Amino acid sequence: MTMRWTYAPERFDFIHIRELFGSIPDWDDLFRQFYRALKPGGYIEVVEHSVRPVVDDATMPPDHFYRTWGKTVIKAGERFGKSFSIWKESADRLKKAGFENVVENSHKWPMNGRWGDDPKLHELRRWNQFRLNGGIEGFMLRLLTSTLE
Repeated sequence: MTMRWTYAPERFDFIHIRELFGSIPDWDDLFRQFYRALKPGGYIEVVEHSVRPVVDDATMPPDHFYRTWGKTVIKAGERFGKSFSIWKESADRLKKAGFENVVENSHKWPMNGRWGDDPKLHELRRWNQFRLNGGIEGFMLRLLTSTLE
């Protein structure tokens, strides 16, 4: 996404973006464009997640495939010139673009194994596996074939 937004200033009340990691060459410029396009008092919602596992318990061992995959994706994104780490950069970049009252929310995003007794996390893990298995080839093929040695 490198084209300029052609919308008039202060056109939108709400802008929502999701899972654009790895596709934006200049996040600061994009957030500035969003800021101009929002009406005063408008909202932006940025929903991104880490491609590198963030684990707060023993559900994923250190040698798990997802850990290797996450490191590989981060490295490939750097070579490709597009960040896969926007999930942890968004708040600062939004503030830099002029947004105020920036709020960050974090949620567990299960990818593997069993997730305790919470049926909602079990269901989320199943949907996340379905999403990954169905889209991983299209998501990764160009990135890996054009950036890795």
